[in-house]
Amino acid sequence: MDQQPAAAAHVDALLVSLSYLDDAAKIERLASLSAEDWQQAAALARRHEVGPLFYYRLRSLPLNLPAELLGRLKQQYRLNGQRNLILYQSLSKLLRRLQQKEVRVIPLKGAYLAEMVYPDLGLRSMVDVDLLAKEEDLAGIHEELIALGYVSEDVQRFVGETNHHFGYRRAEANLRLELHWVLAQQGPLREETPELWRRAHPVKLAQSPAWALAREDLLLYICWHAVKHTYEFQLKSLCDLGELLRCQGQDLDWQVIGQRARQLGILRPLYMLLRLVQDWLALPVEQLPALRPDDFDECYLDLLSEQIFAVRAGMNHIQKVDGLLQAPGLAGKLAHLMATLFPSREYMAFRYPAPANSWRIYLYYPVRWRYLLREHGARLGRLLRGDSQARAAAERTNQITSLREWLMSG
Repeated sequence: MDQQPAAAAHVDALLVSLSYLDDAAKIERLASLSAEDWQQAAALARRHEVGPLFYYRLRSLPLNLPAELLGRLKQQYRLNGQRNLILYQSLSKLLRRLQQKEVRVIPLKGAYLAEMVYPDLGLRSMVDVDLLAKEEDLAGIHEELIALGYVSEDVQRFVGETNHHFGYRRAEANLRLELHWVLAQQGPLREETPELWRRAHPVKLAQSPAWALAREDLLLYICWHAVKHTYEFQLKSLCDLGELLRCQGQDLDWQVIGQRARQLGILRPLYMLLRLVQDWLALPVEQLPALRPDDFDECYLDLLSEQIFAVRAGMNHIQKVDGLLQAPGLAGKLAHLMATLFPSREYMAFRYPAPANSWRIYLYYPVRWRYLLREHGARLGRLLRGDSQARAAAERTNQITSLREWLMSG
């Protein structure tokens, strides 16, 4: 573990616990922690949705963890396993119905990783199930989901440039599902979707037939998706990457990974996440030097490291306000304001109950303005008054925004 993100004992405790160090090395690093350190480490694990894995990696080590905390972690692990079983039972029913209609879907992220790369089904936390489908199959899959008791979350269901998935919820089981037809709303990864299907391969998941991304595509998608959520980056993404490398790393074609990463503009996310997996989780990546971007600077890694463990509540909202203030010149600010207040009718139709080609869509613009004022008005007022805390938060958000833009542009 070459580089630590912070000196805080609880951060070090969490990273060492999640790492691939041997038991003796972990015990040596963790033996002197206080009960308070362990409590804070457990809280951090919960925030990053790695609590079950945190428990699993610690459960057999002779460490002085508070008994109450260990019992609570064990309960969280069991509850997550029970929830995942319910989730997989529901997924199995859907996959079997789709097989009968010869419809293919690719389970993404946790739905695939929990069973296929983690050693235990209960180790990977999942908020929902993500499926990739072909656009021509969306209507048929929608019918099957409704038949299984799911309800559509979308006000308007149409395929356009302003959306890339539909949401469904099954309230009685507290299940949520996102049905994607492209992996990204825009950019090369969206255009690559047909090739992703061509390289996909059949698997058995939830005891049912399904399809999976090629290993190389899956690795790149994990990296891209993690930095897409830079404002809310979670250690869960690093653990996903680590488990994929541990389980399937020997079968990866690194030459192909490098070529596709450059082609799709994912080289920077790929290198950054692999560096963190190597530095924080002690999992060597021999191919890392060959993947280093030409314009890489260690300050990018330091900034992302700080962001991962920073208090960042509401940063997405902050970023939207700061975008207005940081727009260049009066013309830039006016253009940003107009784009925020008057998005396209297609954008509005995706979020409000009126078709894009109906006059009724214009009735929802005032609704949007009230929402923007309620969500961002107070912060904008503090910034305009020169509030020091608001300004400091804005400066920090601008740094993270610049980092995200760098990551997502190559």
